[in-house]
Amino acid sequence: MITVSGGGISRTVSVSQAAGYLITYNANGGTGAPGNQIKTHGIDLTLSSTKPERVGYTFLGWSTNNIATTATYREGGLYTANAQALLFAVWKLGPDENTSFANALTISLNTPMSVNIRTAYEKRYYSFTAPTTGSYIFESSNNTGDPYGWLYSSTQALITSNDDISITNRNFRITSNLIANQRYYIVGGCFSNGTGNYTLKVTAPATYIISYNANGGTGAPPTPTPKTQGISATLSQVAPTRAGFTFLGWSEDRNATAATYRAGDPFTKDATVTLYAVWASNNGTSFSTATQIFTNNPAAVTISTSSEKRYFYFIPPATGSYTFESFNNTGDPYGWLYNERQTLITQNDDIDGATNRNFRITDTLTGGEKYYIVGGCFGVGTGNYSIRVNPAGPAYTATVNNRFDAGYSVFHRETSTQSANMLNNYMAGVADRYMSLFGLKITYSSASGFTSMADSCKGNVNELTIGNLCSHRAGDVDHCSRDEICKDFSNKVTAGNNTTNVLWTGHRVTSYSTANQYQENRSMSNDTSILMLELSLTTTRLIDSQGILMHELNHQYGGKDHYHELRDRNDPYSCKFRSICSECQQPGYRPTSCVMYDSRINITNANVICEGCKNDILSHLNNHHR
Repeated sequence: MITVSGGGISRTVSVSQAAGYLITYNANGGTGAPGNQIKTHGIDLTLSSTKPERVGYTFLGWSTNNIATTATYREGGLYTANAQALLFAVWKLGPDENTSFANALTISLNTPMSVNIRTAYEKRYYSFTAPTTGSYIFESSNNTGDPYGWLYSSTQALITSNDDISITNRNFRITSNLIANQRYYIVGGCFSNGTGNYTLKVTAPATYIISYNANGGTGAPPTPTPKTQGISATLSQVAPTRAGFTFLGWSEDRNATAATYRAGDPFTKDATVTLYAVWASNNGTSFSTATQIFTNNPAAVTISTSSEKRYFYFIPPATGSYTFESFNNTGDPYGWLYNERQTLITQNDDIDGATNRNFRITDTLTGGEKYYIVGGCFGVGTGNYSIRVNPAGPAYTATVNNRFDAGYSVFHRETSTQSANMLNNYMAGVADRYMSLFGLKITYSSASGFTSMADSCKGNVNELTIGNLCSHRAGDVDHCSRDEICKDFSNKVTAGNNTTNVLWTGHRVTSYSTANQYQENRSMSNDTSILMLELSLTTTRLIDSQGILMHELNHQYGGKDHYHELRDRNDPYSCKFRSICSECQQPGYRPTSCVMYDSRINITNANVICEGCKNDILSHLNNHHR
């Protein structure tokens, strides 16, 4: 209250003042407590960053309880209560542990440990001795903040480090091969100057078993081969036998006609598998036992001894020019073409002696007559390859143009040139597969950059913004909607006849289900365009990208999905693809080995496209791509 007098008049005025609360500090057995502070009513107070000291103790923080063992407030933290307080230092007996290599704590296998990063750039040190040689995983979880991990050798030399498992998972994961009985150090901190708490755990390497099946033969390796996670195993040198057949190698596919692995090959896949023997009939070792070959149906050739040859015959359906060529070769294939009287017509060694060791023979053949194509290797060489015959010039043609936005390059940490080269590599493999399967020649230009809606939404795209969703709308258009990005791309990039435009992106985008909105990484196609959401790991990138690209291109060429999806969750019989669905298993259902069921599949597999899907695609190609 203030009284003001003057001119014979006296007035009393009330003045309101914000309340202040006294915050005092007590070192609680230590020295160097901060000075008092005043907390204003309704305004948070930043506590002093000064830390007291006490010989033989570690300072943990502050508490209103003078016998507390855990801190309620950290130095430099916020005090929000509208009340005065006396804060006592909280102490822990002994020096602060695991703050250096010298006092690192021991961490054991499969035993989680809590990591508390309280100040900027603080680190916590742990030592780990590998019980066996193998691949080990050091991983954070249950995090607040943004964990960062470093792995060091026993000599404190950095082996590797990691920040984020993925764009959406800020925990770190470090996988490394360690040597038995050697000490390693795992150091935990936070990205940049961050703080936070998380759990650290070391996981043991998994063990897998590789079994062998003679697949109609005898003498398969009797002892399975053990496989340790992250470490290559060596397949057995024992080869089975089968009367009238030649052993080509091993495959995970019982019906394979080409081997994926040879006896004694390294096996790197982390999985328990059964390998089946792959056999080639000994027919085809002379003109009299030649095996018939057809267009669009390649034949496998194995030349296992010097001067060995394999014989095939071909009856052209109509008079015209035909091309016989080898591909997928190991070694140096050589080809000879003979007429029905077994007279040599022509031969070829290399398409291009400098870069392409496959042979290619093109000649005019008479419809209905028999011709022989003989495959061997140059000189006394050996090797494996496939032979195909097609009418000279492709039976069908199509054009695919690849484009990529900034998100694609940023996600893979590549320059534009590196991204373009990688996409061209994908396209080369896919185009070769379509030629071998259908006689479809895909023309494609070098991949080029494109500014997508997601790029525009995020401005300067970088590793921090690539995982953000659209924060604004242009009318009713979500710039990070999968459907809208593809629609915008289709509108901006013209597609001519038989042309498909493909946009590759690494942005995080949204899509919609009938029930609710959710985020997912699923590629899509519409009438003229494909949107490829490229978020594959480095180790699976080639297989994932080529398989998904072929899946989406198959849609452009008449292929149909047959996975159990796009159904009403309350009606198990509403599957959109029920008539051919691999899980609904109606009459005529299609196998799960087909790329139209599982798009993350190795496109070099012989059965990458099932017969039903082949027929759908051939029907479309005949009508639209001749």
